[in-house]
Amino acid sequence: MFGMLEFLAFIDDENERRLFEMLYLSYRKQMQAVARSILSNDADAEDAVHDVFLKLAKRFMPTMIGLEDKCDRRNYLLKTVKNTALNIKRDRKPIVDPYDPAINAFAAKNAGIDDDTFINTLCDHIESKRVIEAINNLDTVYKDVLYYHFVLEMTIPQTAIALGRKELTVKKQLVRGKKQLLDKLKTDGGESDVDD
Repeated sequence: MFGMLEFLAFIDDENERRLFEMLYLSYRKQMQAVARSILSNDADAEDAVHDVFLKLAKRFMPTMIGLEDKCDRRNYLLKTVKNTALNIKRDRKPIVDPYDPAINAFAAKNAGIDDDTFINTLCDHIESKRVIEAINNLDTVYKDVLYYHFVLEMTIPQTAIALGRKELTVKKQLVRGKKQLLDKLKTDGGESDVDD
């Protein structure tokens, strides 16, 4: 297992080294909590975090330098470790029978994407960006809960573990946060954009 010094050996630029060190010290524990909530054990969670930091040190430090906002950097790392953990979990599942009729029917039904679906997907993406921007402008307590639950698509128990809060607290913060988010979207985008 690599320690921070071994990761730093892959980085030549001094600014990138300082930033890597700050990211490692600031977010490693949060990343482990996210990975642990998905993989259900510490060893696999550590592997997921290790993979993210190794890729970061080898190739993606210029990307992190380009992200000037601390919140964007944290979100990038948490989303990456979530995806890495999900990939690890998926790779452990048994391979699906390629002759399964239900899977073949689903694949045939969704083989091509029509223009309406494309436009709807595109509009959903644009709307998602607006919602994420609104979430980022909420109070930190609600911003974190909504981001983990809705953007990172973590369950309430996973969100509670990642944030170090009780599940009941997370549930209450989700209710209050959703109300604040709706109010924010109404004031930022006009009454007609969001229905109650």
